[in-house]
This record gives sequence, C-alpha cells and structure tokens, in this order.
Amino acid sequence: MFGHPGHLLTFDQGGMNSDMARHLVHHPYAHHPSMQMDISETDREFRIQVDLPGHKKEDIDISVDDDILTVQTERREEHSEETENFHVKERRVGKAKRSIRLPRSADTDSVRAQYADGVLRICVEKKAEKGQSKSIKITDHSYPFTK
Repeated sequence: MFGHPGHLLTFDQGGMNSDMARHLVHHPYAHHPSMQMDISETDREFRIQVDLPGHKKEDIDISVDDDILTVQTERREEHSEETENFHVKERRVGKAKRSIRLPRSADTDSVRAQYADGVLRICVEKKAEKGQSKSIKITDHSYPFTK
C-alpha cells in the first residue's frame, strides 16, 4: 500500500529507462500481490489495467486527488450457514489500495473506467499540448532595455 507521497510510483513518459520504469522494477511495493497493474500510453491517452479477479464492480473505488490516481477495493469473505474446515485457504479477503502519480500531461477531468472479466481498465486522456517553444533573441543593448 502506498501511504504517503514518497511511496507513490512516478509515472513518467519514456521507455524502460524512465523514472517510472525504474520505480516499478526496484520499488519494494512494485509487485503488490493483490493489485498488479500495467501502465501504458498512446498518443492520446494513458492506459492503466489492474487485475482484480473475484471482485465485484461495486466494491471498487477509483479517485483522483490532484495528480494522484487511487484504486481501492474491498473483498468480503463469503459466509455460509454450514461449518467448513479448510485444508487450503489462499484467496485473499480485505481491503487493498494502490496509488500512482499521473504525469502533468494527464487530463484528470477525463478519467474513464471499465471493469470486465476481472480486469479494471482506466483511461486518462492527455491534455492538449500548449504552443511550441520559441527561441528568445539576446540583444547587445544595455539595461534598461531599449528597442
């Protein structure tokens, strides 16, 4: 679980040499057993896929606070009237939470999500690019500036 901003994964554009990729490979919580995710991007959007097998759609909560996208789930234990003696019990129950820091180019007002077949798919559109950078000419005039 990523409790404070120091433990958030930084989502940066680029290949496997990016900060995000290095965090994913070396971060102690990168392989969170109950909520594994893939993060990719296209020219228009960022895509996040989270494996949540066995969860119900109504038990999944997605939120964005500033540039932090958080996925939370709660899987409740099923109770039956008859007594069961388990030989193996590996299926997890309880709460899980995973947060990532979105890049500045993410439009957090455009988050869409879909859940089917145990996979949560989240799409975040990219903001429209601002104008291209321009070169500033340096003149030989002294201060104060004159034309």
